[in-house]
Amino acid sequence: MRYRDRMRRVVGTHATLCLPVALVACASAPPARAPDSSITPCVASSPVWPAPVTTLNSRLVADPSLASPTDLNPALPDGLVAAEDLGLGGYAIVAGEPRKLRLDLVPLYVAGPASKRRSLAFFFHESDAQIADAESPIRMVGADAIGGTESAARPADLYAIHALDAIIKTADDINTTVPIDFALATGDNADNAQANELGWFVNVWDGVRFKPDSGVPDTQVDEDCNDPLAEFTPIGAHFPWYAVAGNHDVLVQGNFAPERYIDEAVGSDAPMGTRDLSQPGGPVTYTAVPDAARAVMERSDLASIYLDSPSTPGPAGHGYTRANVSANTVDWSASPVPNSPIALINVDANPPDIGDAVLTVKERDTYLLPAIRAATAANKLIILTSHYALGEMAVSDGTVLGDTLMGYPNVILVVAGHTHVNSVREFGTQGDNAGHGFLHGFWEIRTSSTVDWPGEGRFIEIVDNGDRTLSILTTLLDYEAPAGSLASRARALSLIDMQSGWRGQDGSGDVVDRNTELVVRVPNGWATKAGIPGVRSDLLP
Repeated sequence: MRYRDRMRRVVGTHATLCLPVALVACASAPPARAPDSSITPCVASSPVWPAPVTTLNSRLVADPSLASPTDLNPALPDGLVAAEDLGLGGYAIVAGEPRKLRLDLVPLYVAGPASKRRSLAFFFHESDAQIADAESPIRMVGADAIGGTESAARPADLYAIHALDAIIKTADDINTTVPIDFALATGDNADNAQANELGWFVNVWDGVRFKPDSGVPDTQVDEDCNDPLAEFTPIGAHFPWYAVAGNHDVLVQGNFAPERYIDEAVGSDAPMGTRDLSQPGGPVTYTAVPDAARAVMERSDLASIYLDSPSTPGPAGHGYTRANVSANTVDWSASPVPNSPIALINVDANPPDIGDAVLTVKERDTYLLPAIRAATAANKLIILTSHYALGEMAVSDGTVLGDTLMGYPNVILVVAGHTHVNSVREFGTQGDNAGHGFLHGFWEIRTSSTVDWPGEGRFIEIVDNGDRTLSILTTLLDYEAPAGSLASRARALSLIDMQSGWRGQDGSGDVVDRNTELVVRVPNGWATKAGIPGVRSDLLP
Protein backbone atom coordinates (compact mmCIF):
# COMPACT_ATOMS: atom_id res chain seq x y z
CA MET A 1 0.00 0.00 0.00
CA ARG A 2 1.38 3.41 -0.96
CA TYR A 3 2.42 5.71 1.88
CA ARG A 4 -0.20 8.41 1.15
CA ASP A 5 -2.92 5.74 1.03
CA ARG A 6 -1.77 4.31 4.35
CA MET A 7 -2.06 7.74 5.95
CA ARG A 8 -5.65 8.15 4.76
CA ARG A 9 -6.52 4.72 6.06
CA VAL A 10 -4.94 5.35 9.43
CA VAL A 11 -5.97 8.87 10.41
CA GLY A 12 -8.41 10.20 7.81
CA THR A 13 -8.07 12.58 4.90
CA HIS A 14 -7.35 15.75 6.89
CA ALA A 15 -4.55 14.25 9.00
CA THR A 16 -1.99 15.19 6.38
CA LEU A 17 -2.31 18.78 7.59
CA CYS A 18 -1.70 18.71 11.33
CA LEU A 19 -1.03 16.89 14.55
CA PRO A 20 -3.86 15.04 16.29
CA VAL A 21 -6.23 17.58 17.93
CA ALA A 22 -5.48 16.18 21.37
CA LEU A 23 -1.86 17.25 21.01
CA VAL A 24 -1.72 20.55 19.13
CA ALA A 25 -4.31 22.90 17.66
CA CYS A 26 -3.81 23.21 13.90
CA ALA A 27 -4.56 26.52 12.23
CA SER A 28 -5.38 24.91 8.90
CA ALA A 29 -7.64 22.20 10.28
CA PRO A 30 -11.17 21.86 8.86
CA PRO A 31 -14.21 22.73 11.00
CA ALA A 32 -15.08 20.24 13.70
CA ARG A 33 -17.46 17.52 12.65
CA ALA A 34 -18.93 14.35 14.01
CA PRO A 35 -16.66 11.28 13.85
CA ASP A 36 -17.04 9.22 10.71
CA SER A 37 -18.29 5.85 11.94
CA SER A 38 -17.30 4.25 8.61
CA ILE A 39 -13.59 4.64 9.42
CA THR A 40 -12.28 1.48 11.09
CA PRO A 41 -10.18 2.27 14.17
CA CYS A 42 -6.53 1.50 13.64
CA VAL A 43 -5.25 -0.92 16.27
CA ALA A 44 -1.80 -2.52 16.15
CA SER A 45 -1.70 -6.28 16.51
CA SER A 46 0.49 -7.99 19.09
CA PRO A 47 3.36 -9.59 17.17
CA VAL A 48 4.16 -13.23 17.80
CA TRP A 49 7.90 -13.49 18.33
CA PRO A 50 9.38 -16.76 17.02
CA ALA A 51 12.22 -18.63 18.64
CA PRO A 52 15.58 -17.03 17.79
CA VAL A 53 17.80 -18.56 15.12
CA THR A 54 21.39 -17.57 14.38
CA THR A 55 22.87 -17.42 10.89
CA LEU A 56 24.33 -20.87 11.46
CA ASN A 57 20.87 -22.16 10.53
CA SER A 58 19.33 -19.46 8.34
CA ARG A 59 20.24 -16.00 7.14
CA LEU A 60 18.66 -13.13 5.26
CA VAL A 61 19.77 -12.12 1.77
CA ALA A 62 18.57 -8.87 0.23
CA ASP A 63 16.80 -8.68 -3.10
CA PRO A 64 18.97 -6.99 -5.75
CA SER A 65 19.50 -3.26 -5.63
CA LEU A 66 18.49 -1.05 -8.54
CA ALA A 67 20.99 -0.61 -11.36
CA SER A 68 21.00 3.14 -10.69
CA PRO A 69 19.73 5.16 -7.71
CA THR A 70 16.17 6.44 -7.54
CA ASP A 71 15.65 10.09 -8.39
CA LEU A 72 13.95 10.86 -5.07
CA ASN A 73 15.41 10.34 -1.60
CA PRO A 74 13.58 7.44 0.12
CA ALA A 75 14.27 9.07 3.51
CA LEU A 76 11.62 11.66 2.61
CA PRO A 77 7.89 11.06 2.01
CA ASP A 78 7.69 11.38 -1.79
CA GLY A 79 10.83 9.33 -2.28
CA LEU A 80 9.57 6.60 0.02
CA VAL A 81 6.30 6.39 -1.92
CA ALA A 82 8.26 6.06 -5.15
CA ALA A 83 10.58 3.39 -3.73
CA GLU A 84 7.70 1.33 -2.36
CA ASP A 85 5.91 1.60 -5.71
CA LEU A 86 9.00 -0.06 -7.21
CA GLY A 87 8.57 -2.98 -4.78
CA LEU A 88 11.78 -2.33 -2.85
CA GLY A 89 12.28 -3.74 0.64
CA GLY A 90 12.32 -7.47 -0.10
CA TYR A 91 14.68 -10.21 1.03
CA ALA A 92 14.97 -14.00 1.01
CA ILE A 93 15.59 -16.44 3.85
CA VAL A 94 18.33 -18.88 2.82
CA ALA A 95 20.27 -21.71 4.42
CA GLY A 96 22.66 -20.85 7.20
CA GLU A 97 26.44 -20.86 7.06
CA PRO A 98 28.73 -23.12 9.09
CA ARG A 99 31.78 -21.51 10.62
CA LYS A 100 34.85 -21.04 8.47
CA LEU A 101 38.02 -22.24 10.20
CA ARG A 102 40.65 -19.54 9.71
CA LEU A 103 44.23 -20.60 10.33
CA ASP A 104 45.89 -17.44 9.01
CA LEU A 105 47.92 -17.07 12.23
CA VAL A 106 48.45 -20.78 13.04
CA PRO A 107 48.50 -22.67 9.71
CA LEU A 108 49.65 -26.00 11.23
CA TYR A 109 46.86 -26.06 13.82
CA VAL A 110 45.12 -29.42 14.32
CA ALA A 111 42.12 -29.47 16.63
CA GLY A 112 42.63 -31.48 19.79
CA PRO A 113 40.10 -33.29 21.97
CA ALA A 114 36.90 -31.34 22.55
CA SER A 115 37.03 -32.43 26.19
CA LYS A 116 39.97 -30.06 26.80
CA ARG A 117 38.20 -26.93 25.59
CA ARG A 118 37.08 -24.28 28.07
CA SER A 119 34.98 -21.17 27.47
CA LEU A 120 36.69 -18.06 28.85
CA ALA A 121 34.16 -15.46 27.68
CA PHE A 122 30.97 -15.39 25.60
CA PHE A 123 29.68 -11.96 24.67
CA PHE A 124 27.34 -10.17 22.28
CA HIS A 125 28.61 -7.44 19.95
CA GLU A 126 26.27 -4.67 18.76
CA SER A 127 27.41 -1.57 16.90
CA ASP A 128 26.28 1.65 15.24
CA ALA A 129 22.68 1.81 16.43
CA GLN A 130 22.77 5.55 15.54
CA ILE A 131 19.67 6.52 17.50
CA ALA A 132 18.58 9.80 15.90
CA ASP A 133 16.45 12.70 16.98
CA ALA A 134 14.98 13.15 13.52
CA GLU A 135 13.51 16.61 14.24
CA SER A 136 16.62 18.17 15.73
CA PRO A 137 17.58 21.55 14.25
CA ILE A 138 21.10 20.17 13.67
CA ARG A 139 19.95 16.99 11.90
CA MET A 140 21.09 18.47 8.54
CA VAL A 141 18.58 16.47 6.49
CA GLY A 142 19.10 18.85 3.59
CA ALA A 143 22.66 17.57 3.24
CA ASP A 144 21.54 13.99 2.62
CA ALA A 145 22.86 12.82 -0.75
CA ILE A 146 24.23 9.73 -2.40
CA GLY A 147 27.85 9.18 -1.41
CA GLY A 148 29.71 10.99 1.34
CA THR A 149 26.66 12.44 3.12
CA GLU A 150 24.31 9.49 2.67
CA SER A 151 23.73 9.14 6.43
CA ALA A 152 22.36 12.63 7.04
CA ALA A 153 18.90 11.04 6.87
CA ARG A 154 17.63 7.47 6.66
CA PRO A 155 14.21 6.00 5.86
CA ALA A 156 14.57 4.05 9.11
CA ASP A 157 15.44 7.02 11.35
CA LEU A 158 12.26 6.75 13.43
CA TYR A 159 12.54 2.97 13.68
CA ALA A 160 16.22 2.66 14.67
CA ILE A 161 15.18 2.41 18.31
CA HIS A 162 12.94 -0.53 17.53
CA ALA A 163 15.65 -2.32 15.56
CA LEU A 164 17.90 -1.98 18.62
CA ASP A 165 15.10 -3.20 20.88
CA ALA A 166 14.56 -6.22 18.60
CA ILE A 167 18.22 -7.23 18.48
CA ILE A 168 18.47 -7.01 22.29
CA LYS A 169 15.28 -9.06 22.65
CA THR A 170 16.65 -11.71 20.28
CA ALA A 171 19.90 -11.90 22.27
CA ASP A 172 17.87 -12.09 25.50
CA ASP A 173 15.97 -15.08 24.15
CA ILE A 174 19.24 -16.87 23.38
CA ASN A 175 20.59 -15.92 26.79
CA THR A 176 17.95 -18.13 28.42
CA THR A 177 19.69 -21.25 27.07
CA VAL A 178 23.21 -20.02 26.24
CA PRO A 179 24.31 -17.64 29.02
CA ILE A 180 25.86 -14.39 27.79
CA ASP A 181 28.61 -12.94 29.99
CA PHE A 182 28.20 -9.37 28.72
CA ALA A 183 27.40 -7.24 25.67
CA LEU A 184 29.62 -4.67 24.00
CA ALA A 185 28.18 -1.73 22.01
CA THR A 186 31.03 -0.27 19.96
CA GLY A 187 29.92 3.28 19.39
CA ASP A 188 27.78 5.57 17.26
CA ASN A 189 25.15 4.74 19.83
CA ALA A 190 23.71 8.23 19.33
CA ASP A 191 23.65 9.74 15.87
CA ASN A 192 24.24 13.43 16.44
CA ALA A 193 26.11 13.85 19.75
CA GLN A 194 22.88 14.82 21.53
CA ALA A 195 22.08 14.00 25.13
CA ASN A 196 18.50 12.94 24.37
CA GLU A 197 19.66 10.51 21.68
CA LEU A 198 22.15 8.82 23.99
CA GLY A 199 19.54 8.78 26.77
CA TRP A 200 17.16 6.92 24.46
CA PHE A 201 19.92 4.42 23.61
CA VAL A 202 20.59 3.74 27.28
CA ASN A 203 16.85 3.38 27.96
CA VAL A 204 16.55 0.68 25.29
CA TRP A 205 19.43 -1.33 26.74
CA ASP A 206 18.15 -0.90 30.29
CA GLY A 207 14.46 -1.54 29.54
CA VAL A 208 13.29 1.89 30.77
CA ARG A 209 9.93 3.15 29.49
CA PHE A 210 10.13 6.37 27.42
CA LYS A 211 8.75 8.22 24.39
CA PRO A 212 11.35 8.54 21.59
CA ASP A 213 10.24 12.03 20.59
CA SER A 214 11.41 15.61 21.10
CA GLY A 215 9.92 19.09 20.89
CA VAL A 216 6.15 18.61 21.16
CA PRO A 217 4.47 15.17 21.13
CA ASP A 218 4.17 13.76 17.62
CA THR A 219 2.75 10.64 16.03
CA GLN A 220 3.68 8.73 12.87
CA VAL A 221 1.26 5.81 12.59
CA ASP A 222 2.32 3.30 9.91
CA GLU A 223 0.40 0.82 7.78
CA ASP A 224 0.37 -1.76 10.57
CA CYS A 225 -1.12 0.76 13.01
CA ASN A 226 2.20 1.03 14.83
CA ASP A 227 3.58 4.38 15.94
CA PRO A 228 7.39 4.46 16.20
CA LEU A 229 7.12 7.64 18.29
CA ALA A 230 4.71 6.20 20.86
CA GLU A 231 5.78 5.70 24.45
CA PHE A 232 6.89 2.11 24.99
CA THR A 233 8.80 -0.16 27.34
CA PRO A 234 11.84 -1.82 25.72
CA ILE A 235 12.62 -5.41 26.60
CA GLY A 236 16.05 -4.42 28.00
CA ALA A 237 19.19 -6.54 28.24
CA HIS A 238 19.15 -9.39 30.75
CA PHE A 239 22.96 -9.38 30.97
CA PRO A 240 25.58 -6.70 31.71
CA TRP A 241 26.55 -4.37 28.87
CA TYR A 242 29.43 -2.02 28.12
CA ALA A 243 29.47 0.97 25.76
CA VAL A 244 32.15 2.57 23.59
CA ALA A 245 32.00 6.14 22.24
CA GLY A 246 31.99 6.60 18.46
CA ASN A 247 32.46 9.68 16.30
CA HIS A 248 28.68 10.25 16.14
CA ASP A 249 28.56 10.19 19.94
CA VAL A 250 31.15 12.94 20.33
CA LEU A 251 30.81 14.96 17.08
CA VAL A 252 27.75 16.55 15.47
CA GLN A 253 26.83 14.44 12.42
CA GLY A 254 29.97 12.45 13.31
CA ASN A 255 32.15 15.20 11.86
CA PHE A 256 31.89 18.55 13.62
CA ALA A 257 33.07 19.72 17.04
CA PRO A 258 29.97 20.08 19.24
CA GLU A 259 30.94 23.47 20.67
CA ARG A 260 29.99 25.00 17.30
CA TYR A 261 26.38 23.89 17.81
CA ILE A 262 25.69 24.54 21.51
CA ASP A 263 22.99 27.15 20.83
CA GLU A 264 21.70 25.84 17.52
CA ALA A 265 21.00 22.36 18.92
CA VAL A 266 18.49 23.65 21.46
CA GLY A 267 17.05 26.41 19.29
CA SER A 268 14.43 26.66 16.56
CA ASP A 269 16.43 27.49 13.41
CA ALA A 270 17.37 24.50 11.25
CA PRO A 271 19.33 26.06 8.38
CA MET A 272 20.38 22.68 6.95
CA GLY A 273 16.91 21.17 7.30
CA THR A 274 15.20 18.85 9.75
CA ARG A 275 11.98 16.77 9.78
CA ASP A 276 8.46 17.99 10.49
CA LEU A 277 6.99 15.04 12.37
CA SER A 278 3.68 16.79 12.78
CA GLN A 279 3.17 15.83 9.11
CA PRO A 280 2.90 12.25 7.80
CA GLY A 281 6.29 10.96 6.75
CA GLY A 282 8.17 13.91 8.20
CA PRO A 283 8.85 16.24 5.26
CA VAL A 284 11.77 18.67 5.41
CA THR A 285 11.34 21.87 7.40
CA TYR A 286 13.73 24.63 8.41
CA THR A 287 12.30 25.36 11.84
CA ALA A 288 12.01 23.19 14.91
CA VAL A 289 10.25 23.32 18.25
CA PRO A 290 13.08 24.08 20.73
CA ASP A 291 13.98 21.40 23.26
CA ALA A 292 16.70 21.72 25.91
CA ALA A 293 17.05 17.92 25.97
CA ARG A 294 18.83 18.15 22.61
CA ALA A 295 21.97 19.61 24.18
CA VAL A 296 25.15 18.49 22.45
CA MET A 297 27.54 16.49 24.61
CA GLU A 298 31.09 16.81 25.75
CA ARG A 299 32.79 13.56 26.66
CA SER A 300 32.08 14.22 30.36
CA ASP A 301 28.36 14.51 29.59
CA LEU A 302 28.43 11.20 27.76
CA ALA A 303 30.10 9.49 30.72
CA SER A 304 27.56 11.05 33.10
CA ILE A 305 24.62 9.65 31.12
CA TYR A 306 26.04 6.13 31.37
CA LEU A 307 26.75 6.61 35.07
CA ASP A 308 23.12 7.66 35.64
CA SER A 309 21.93 4.37 34.14
CA PRO A 310 20.04 2.01 36.51
CA SER A 311 22.10 -0.53 38.44
CA THR A 312 20.35 -3.41 36.66
CA PRO A 313 21.46 -4.99 34.37
CA GLY A 314 24.73 -3.16 35.04
CA PRO A 315 27.57 -2.87 35.43
CA ALA A 316 27.45 0.56 37.03
CA GLY A 317 28.51 3.11 34.42
CA HIS A 318 28.78 0.44 31.67
CA GLY A 319 32.54 0.87 31.78
CA TYR A 320 32.63 4.58 32.62
CA THR A 321 33.63 5.98 36.00
CA ARG A 322 33.55 9.35 37.76
CA ALA A 323 37.16 9.77 36.66
CA ASN A 324 35.88 10.03 33.06
CA VAL A 325 33.58 12.87 34.11
CA SER A 326 36.28 14.84 35.88
CA ALA A 327 38.86 14.30 33.13
CA ASN A 328 36.42 14.69 30.19
CA THR A 329 37.48 11.32 28.75
CA VAL A 330 35.77 8.20 27.42
CA ASP A 331 38.55 5.62 27.83
CA TRP A 332 37.97 2.79 30.29
CA SER A 333 39.16 -0.67 31.27
CA ALA A 334 37.22 -3.54 32.84
CA SER A 335 37.34 -7.20 33.83
CA PRO A 336 33.98 -8.17 32.33
CA VAL A 337 33.83 -11.85 33.30
CA PRO A 338 34.26 -12.81 36.97
CA ASN A 339 36.97 -15.42 37.57
CA SER A 340 38.11 -15.29 33.93
CA PRO A 341 41.50 -14.05 32.67
CA ILE A 342 39.98 -11.52 30.26
CA ALA A 343 40.75 -7.79 30.31
CA LEU A 344 38.63 -5.42 28.21
CA ILE A 345 40.35 -2.13 27.32
CA ASN A 346 38.45 0.63 25.50
CA VAL A 347 40.32 3.30 23.53
CA ASP A 348 38.75 6.64 22.53
CA ALA A 349 40.62 7.42 19.26
CA ASN A 350 37.80 9.66 17.96
CA PRO A 351 38.98 12.75 16.06
CA PRO A 352 38.44 16.17 17.69
CA ASP A 353 36.75 17.52 14.54
CA ILE A 354 36.24 16.60 10.90
CA GLY A 355 38.95 14.24 9.65
CA ASP A 356 40.24 10.70 10.02
CA ALA A 357 40.72 9.03 13.38
CA VAL A 358 44.31 9.17 14.61
CA LEU A 359 45.47 7.94 17.99
CA THR A 360 47.50 10.59 19.75
CA VAL A 361 50.87 9.75 21.21
CA LYS A 362 49.55 11.03 24.54
CA GLU A 363 46.62 8.60 24.58
CA ARG A 364 48.85 5.73 23.52
CA ASP A 365 51.60 6.40 26.06
CA THR A 366 49.64 7.66 29.06
CA TYR A 367 46.57 5.44 28.81
CA LEU A 368 46.66 2.53 26.33
CA LEU A 369 50.12 1.08 26.88
CA PRO A 370 49.96 1.41 30.70
CA ALA A 371 46.57 -0.37 30.64
CA ILE A 372 48.00 -3.16 28.48
CA ARG A 373 51.04 -3.51 30.76
CA ALA A 374 48.84 -3.68 33.86
CA ALA A 375 46.72 -6.43 32.30
CA THR A 376 49.88 -8.26 31.21
CA ALA A 377 51.27 -8.14 34.76
CA ALA A 378 47.97 -9.64 35.96
CA ASN A 379 48.33 -12.53 33.45
CA LYS A 380 45.28 -11.40 31.47
CA LEU A 381 44.31 -12.00 27.86
CA ILE A 382 43.42 -8.65 26.35
CA ILE A 383 40.47 -7.65 24.18
CA LEU A 384 40.93 -4.12 22.85
CA THR A 385 37.86 -2.23 21.75
CA SER A 386 37.21 1.08 20.05
CA HIS A 387 34.71 2.44 17.58
CA TYR A 388 37.53 2.38 15.04
CA ALA A 389 39.58 -0.63 14.01
CA LEU A 390 42.87 -0.36 15.90
CA GLY A 391 45.06 -2.72 13.88
CA GLU A 392 45.64 -0.29 11.03
CA MET A 393 45.09 2.88 13.05
CA ALA A 394 47.64 5.65 12.53
CA VAL A 395 49.35 7.24 15.53
CA SER A 396 50.13 10.94 15.52
CA ASP A 397 53.89 10.22 15.44
CA GLY A 398 53.56 8.48 12.05
CA THR A 399 53.60 4.90 13.34
CA VAL A 400 50.85 2.29 13.05
CA LEU A 401 49.27 1.07 16.27
CA GLY A 402 49.10 -2.56 15.12
CA ASP A 403 52.89 -2.72 14.91
CA THR A 404 53.15 -1.61 18.55
CA LEU A 405 50.54 -4.15 19.64
CA MET A 406 52.71 -6.95 18.24
CA GLY A 407 54.96 -6.44 21.24
CA TYR A 408 52.20 -7.72 23.54
CA PRO A 409 51.37 -11.38 22.78
CA ASN A 410 48.45 -11.36 25.22
CA VAL A 411 46.57 -8.91 22.96
CA ILE A 412 44.41 -11.45 21.15
CA LEU A 413 41.45 -9.51 19.76
CA VAL A 414 40.27 -6.07 18.63
CA VAL A 415 36.50 -5.45 18.42
CA ALA A 416 35.19 -2.40 16.53
CA GLY A 417 32.42 -0.96 14.37
CA HIS A 418 32.27 2.25 12.28
CA THR A 419 32.27 0.80 8.73
CA HIS A 420 28.78 -0.78 9.01
CA VAL A 421 30.24 -3.86 7.30
CA ASN A 422 31.01 -7.29 8.76
CA SER A 423 34.72 -7.99 8.53
CA VAL A 424 37.38 -10.19 10.14
CA ARG A 425 41.08 -9.52 9.64
CA GLU A 426 44.30 -10.97 11.01
CA PHE A 427 47.43 -9.08 12.11
CA GLY A 428 50.62 -11.04 12.69
CA THR A 429 54.41 -11.04 12.95
CA GLN A 430 55.90 -13.61 10.58
CA GLY A 431 58.06 -16.32 12.16
CA ASP A 432 61.46 -17.46 10.84
CA ASN A 433 59.91 -20.68 9.61
CA ALA A 434 57.03 -19.79 7.32
CA GLY A 435 55.54 -23.23 7.84
CA HIS A 436 54.91 -22.40 11.46
CA GLY A 437 52.97 -19.27 10.63
CA PHE A 438 53.21 -16.22 12.85
CA LEU A 439 55.17 -15.80 16.07
CA HIS A 440 52.38 -13.61 17.37
CA GLY A 441 49.19 -12.14 16.07
CA PHE A 442 45.73 -10.94 16.91
CA TRP A 443 42.35 -10.84 15.21
CA GLU A 444 40.23 -7.80 14.44
CA ILE A 445 36.44 -8.09 14.20
CA ARG A 446 34.03 -5.45 12.96
CA THR A 447 30.27 -6.03 13.00
CA SER A 448 27.65 -4.37 10.82
CA SER A 449 25.37 -1.56 11.93
CA THR A 450 22.09 -2.21 13.71
CA VAL A 451 20.39 0.61 11.76
CA ASP A 452 21.62 -0.29 8.25
CA TRP A 453 21.26 -3.52 6.31
CA PRO A 454 21.81 -6.29 7.35
CA GLY A 455 21.36 -4.99 10.91
CA GLU A 456 23.17 -7.95 12.46
CA GLY A 457 24.75 -8.49 15.85
CA ARG A 458 27.50 -10.99 16.58
CA PHE A 459 28.25 -13.50 19.32
CA ILE A 460 31.96 -13.79 20.11
CA GLU A 461 33.41 -16.53 22.29
CA ILE A 462 36.99 -16.93 23.56
CA VAL A 463 37.87 -20.61 23.99
CA ASP A 464 41.01 -22.13 25.50
CA ASN A 465 41.64 -25.20 23.33
CA GLY A 466 43.91 -26.77 25.96
CA ASP A 467 46.77 -27.13 23.45
CA ARG A 468 48.52 -23.75 23.65
CA THR A 469 46.02 -22.19 21.24
CA LEU A 470 42.85 -20.16 21.60
CA SER A 471 39.85 -20.15 19.29
CA ILE A 472 37.69 -17.08 18.81
CA LEU A 473 34.27 -18.23 17.60
CA THR A 474 32.04 -15.69 15.87
CA THR A 475 28.34 -16.13 15.04
CA LEU A 476 26.13 -13.51 13.39
CA LEU A 477 22.55 -12.94 14.45
CA ASP A 478 19.66 -11.44 12.46
CA TYR A 479 17.15 -9.85 14.80
CA GLU A 480 13.67 -11.28 14.93
CA ALA A 481 11.11 -9.10 13.15
CA PRO A 482 7.58 -10.56 13.19
CA ALA A 483 5.24 -9.42 10.43
CA GLY A 484 3.44 -6.23 11.39
CA SER A 485 5.98 -5.26 14.07
CA LEU A 486 7.99 -2.07 14.41
CA ALA A 487 11.11 -4.18 13.96
CA SER A 488 9.79 -5.51 10.65
CA ARG A 489 9.24 -1.96 9.42
CA ALA A 490 12.77 -1.02 10.52
CA ARG A 491 14.21 -3.86 8.46
CA ALA A 492 12.15 -3.01 5.37
CA LEU A 493 13.20 0.63 5.50
CA SER A 494 16.89 -0.21 5.88
CA LEU A 495 16.54 -2.43 2.82
CA ILE A 496 14.82 0.30 0.82
CA ASP A 497 17.68 2.65 1.67
CA MET A 498 20.23 0.20 0.24
CA GLN A 499 18.22 -1.15 -2.68
CA SER A 500 17.28 2.34 -3.85
CA GLY A 501 20.96 3.24 -4.17
CA TRP A 502 20.82 5.99 -1.56
CA ARG A 503 23.03 3.91 0.74
CA GLY A 504 25.72 2.36 -1.37
CA GLN A 505 26.74 -0.79 0.45
CA ASP A 506 25.52 -4.13 1.71
CA GLY A 507 27.13 -4.61 5.12
CA SER A 508 26.96 -8.42 5.04
CA GLY A 509 30.65 -8.92 4.21
CA ASP A 510 32.13 -12.06 2.67
CA VAL A 511 31.65 -15.56 4.02
CA VAL A 512 35.06 -15.40 5.79
CA ASP A 513 33.83 -12.29 7.65
CA ARG A 514 30.71 -13.83 9.13
CA ASN A 515 30.61 -17.14 11.03
CA THR A 516 34.19 -18.11 11.82
CA GLU A 517 36.60 -19.93 14.09
CA LEU A 518 39.75 -17.83 14.43
CA VAL A 519 42.79 -19.57 15.91
CA VAL A 520 45.57 -17.69 17.71
CA ARG A 521 48.52 -18.85 19.82
CA VAL A 522 48.49 -18.72 23.60
CA PRO A 523 51.21 -16.34 24.85
CA ASN A 524 54.31 -18.00 26.25
CA GLY A 525 54.02 -18.45 29.99
CA TRP A 526 50.26 -17.98 30.03
CA ALA A 527 48.36 -20.74 31.77
CA THR A 528 45.06 -21.00 33.58
CA LYS A 529 42.32 -23.44 34.42
CA ALA A 530 39.74 -20.67 34.30
CA GLY A 531 36.55 -20.70 32.31
CA ILE A 532 33.82 -23.29 32.09
CA PRO A 533 34.11 -26.66 30.35
CA GLY A 534 32.87 -26.84 26.79
CA VAL A 535 32.05 -24.38 24.00
CA ARG A 536 28.91 -22.31 24.41
CA SER A 537 28.82 -21.40 20.72
CA ASP A 538 28.14 -25.08 19.94
CA LEU A 539 24.77 -24.66 21.67
CA LEU A 540 23.57 -21.70 19.59
CA PRO A 541 20.37 -22.29 17.64
